[in-house]
Amino acid sequence: MGLLQVEGISRHFGDLKAVSNVSFEVEEKQIVSVIGPNGAGKSTLLNLITQVLPLSSGRVMFKDTDLASRRTHELVGMGIARTFQNIRLFSIHKMNVLENVMLGLHHQYDHGLFSAGIGLRKARSNEKQMEERLLKSLLFFGSNPLPIHRLRSCRSVFSVLSNWGVRLQPNPPC
Repeated sequence: MGLLQVEGISRHFGDLKAVSNVSFEVEEKQIVSVIGPNGAGKSTLLNLITQVLPLSSGRVMFKDTDLASRRTHELVGMGIARTFQNIRLFSIHKMNVLENVMLGLHHQYDHGLFSAGIGLRKARSNEKQMEERLLKSLLFFGSNPLPIHRLRSCRSVFSVLSNWGVRLQPNPPC
């Protein structure tokens, strides 16, 4: 059995069949691409796998676990992640690359929002450790952590730092 199994999944929007009876399997360390023209259902397929959209039919299994009852945020802890094509979110609040990647890895912190908000020592220590890890990774991928000029590499940094088993990404970096 593969790392990820997609079995006969479909998604209908009224009479429109955006994804119809799609099945495939991804083995560990295997790279798989989904290609097709605009409107073919590629993004919808990724949204179905990551529970962003509910399935009309079929099932998705990851490491022998049915994902039907899992919420999107639970998938990250299991090792499934999805990046999005729209990267404008990185510049909305004038956040730099480092801050954005740290935000995307909040599930790895072992302190809560309250601890971070009031600046408890544990939260500061966790964030400092994460920042050091991120700086090394950003430099490895050739990104300067201050300006937002190489946002595509953030996707790769997320992947490395999250230890993800499956990374679903609409436009992989070159």
